[in-house]
Amino acid sequence: MRTRTGAGAVTALLAIACLSACTPQSWEHDSAPAPTKTVRPAALDRFAGFFEDEPIPEGASAMRGSFGPAGQVGPQGWHNQNGAAAEYSVTVSCAGAEIVDFWFSEADAIDHRSAPTGSIRCPSSATTLLTTSTQSWIIELDSRGEAGAYLVTATPAV
Repeated sequence: MRTRTGAGAVTALLAIACLSACTPQSWEHDSAPAPTKTVRPAALDRFAGFFEDEPIPEGASAMRGSFGPAGQVGPQGWHNQNGAAAEYSVTVSCAGAEIVDFWFSEADAIDHRSAPTGSIRCPSSATTLLTTSTQSWIIELDSRGEAGAYLVTATPAV
């Protein structure tokens, strides 16, 4: 009788090791599954796209959007750096929030400690003249923490 040694024995051992390693194993769970993190869907913004279909006057610059969904509401601003030093007819329209305050400034920032340039009760629009001496100006809107939508148009006054 002949006994296998050397390379043949190593090959047989590798084959046995591979078969035991490749055989599917049955796993039993002795403990409860790990807790999963609950992901809440993003809050719906019922004012998203509210003014999307409103026409913009020819030659006007515009900013439109929402103040954010409930719980995530914040002021909105527009820094127009493409304007010219001129007089503008600015119309602010709003919906949803009870009151929207607005500020106009030629500076790089709005001082919210100062009184707003104006306030409007929603839903409505207000038009005012804005005279600038620089090409850059800022408009900011604040819905006082309420959800809502806005549309601002600025047209050079004729």
